[in-house]
Amino acid sequence: MKRKCTFLLFACMLGWLHAEIRPALVALSADGSETVYELASVGKITFDGQMVVEDKQGQILQDGVSCVLFAEREMETALPQVESQSAQLFVFPNPVVEQLTVTGTAAQMPLRLFDINGRLLNVFETSDGQTQINVSNLTKGNYLLQIGNQVVKFIKN
Repeated sequence: MKRKCTFLLFACMLGWLHAEIRPALVALSADGSETVYELASVGKITFDGQMVVEDKQGQILQDGVSCVLFAEREMETALPQVESQSAQLFVFPNPVVEQLTVTGTAAQMPLRLFDINGRLLNVFETSDGQTQINVSNLTKGNYLLQIGNQVVKFIKN
C-alpha cells in the first residue's frame, strides 16, 4: 500500500512538472500557423522591416512573424515550443496605402493604433468579423495595432 501511495504521489508531481501555466509569446505567421514560445526563453523581438523572434543567445527562433501576442499558456517544461494550426486574426494588406482590413475579431472589441514609438494615435471599435480602418492620413512608416492582447505590426506606404 505504501508503495502504491508513493508511486501515485510521484506520478502527480511528475504531472505538475510537465504541464504548467506559464507566460508565453505566441507568434503568428502570415499563413495562420502559430508557434508558442515560453516567454522566459525569448531574448528579443525586433520590428525593423520584418518581425523576428530571437532566443537569449541571439539565435533566430522565427522570422516572418505577422503578429505576436502575450498570453498564459499550458507549457510542457521539456519542450521549448508547441506548434498548432488554428483560425486567427488577420490584418491585411501589409504594406497598406489607404484601407487596412482586420478580420477574425468579435464585435465591439477595441483596436488601438500606435506609432512605432508606442504613442497611442487612435482607438477604433471592431464590428463583428471584419473591420476597415482608413490609414490614408498616416505618414509612411511602421505602426502597431493592438487587438485585445495581440499586437500586429503593419507598414504604411
